[in-house]
Amino acid sequence: MSRRRIATTAALVATGIAIVIGIPAGLVALAGSPIPAGLPTAGGVARALTNGDVDPATLLDVLAFVCWVAWAQLAAALVIETLAAAVGRPSVPP
Repeated sequence: MSRRRIATTAALVATGIAIVIGIPAGLVALAGSPIPAGLPTAGGVARALTNGDVDPATLLDVLAFVCWVAWAQLAAALVIETLAAAVGRPSVPP
């Protein structure tokens, strides 16, 4: 294996580790756990939406949730592609 291929592989592994570990660590540090302490009531959600009385912290929580979902999709795709590459087959049939 050439030095260039080894360096490329090492960079890809480091990037994968940063995605799988670094992003969740940053999200926990900035936004907290993805598991909510409690769920809002349907009446509370309807009242907030009809009155336009949405707390800025709630908007940040929604943004954090979207980031968690995006990270989960990215991590799942990374795992699927890595397993497909390890067995030498494409992850999606042609």
